[in-house]
Amino acid sequence: MYLKKVRCRDCGGSKVTPPSTAYVYCDYCGILIDWDFQIAINSSESAQPGPQYEALCVALHPKMEEARLAGDMTRYTECQRELFSLHAEACPASYSPRIGDPAYREAIANYLATMQTISAFDEETMQLSEEMGKAMRTLRWVGTKVRSDTFWKLFDTYRKHSETVLSKCEEMGEFENHPDEVSRELAARIGYSVLAQGWLPHLAEEDSERLLAVTNLGGEYANLKDPELIKRHCGNCGGDLPVVEGARRVLCEACGFRVDVTAAEISCQECGAPISPPDGAGTQSCPYCNAEIRIIR
Repeated sequence: MYLKKVRCRDCGGSKVTPPSTAYVYCDYCGILIDWDFQIAINSSESAQPGPQYEALCVALHPKMEEARLAGDMTRYTECQRELFSLHAEACPASYSPRIGDPAYREAIANYLATMQTISAFDEETMQLSEEMGKAMRTLRWVGTKVRSDTFWKLFDTYRKHSETVLSKCEEMGEFENHPDEVSRELAARIGYSVLAQGWLPHLAEEDSERLLAVTNLGGEYANLKDPELIKRHCGNCGGDLPVVEGARRVLCEACGFRVDVTAAEISCQECGAPISPPDGAGTQSCPYCNAEIRIIR
């Protein structure tokens, strides 16, 4: 099994099971640890979003441009939020399994819209965006590989742009509003991960090694044996929940709830079905018969 191998910033565990969407969650404690570009571009649920989304892009572009020229950040952010919300509906595999939760969906749309607004209104960021565009236009190729000097010009402008946007977000307290508790460091790492995944196939070996070194992403891909899994049952949706040995909390990829797997499963007193309760729940409706289950830890 070829898997993006990344370590959790909290518990140190490595990712050992394939994620169902581009959002990669720790198998041991359930927190967000990465974003997988390959899933985002190759999954049937994250392909081109289709005519409805494209029509919205066309319809919103004049409104966004009008808002930008008028300096109306609120209106511009509202348009971006609407765009992200529809994209999440059309391309769910590009987003978290938690996207079905209305509160999560609203929070992630707000966060992403704010990021785009910063890029559109902050003068320093706008200048760096122009530089990135120029660097993209001046890329030169040797066969199927991008020429080294032109790629590193692009990388330098990307790094400056990313650091500037992340600094602005930190100043505005936006990381505190991210529903996956993302830090500035993790946001930067995910950005570099996306960049590397997109460009590595187009770089010469020497440039590939250099990119992995400067972004601290070396050794993140490996052929792993299928791990030994324990079958549990999600206390929210009732779906099968494959759990690696030693896990404490996992994200159910079917419904997006974090599930406590530290203790043995509990049985519903009405139907007898075994479940692992959602993290932090005191009571829970049985996903099979709807009976109320009291959680005693």
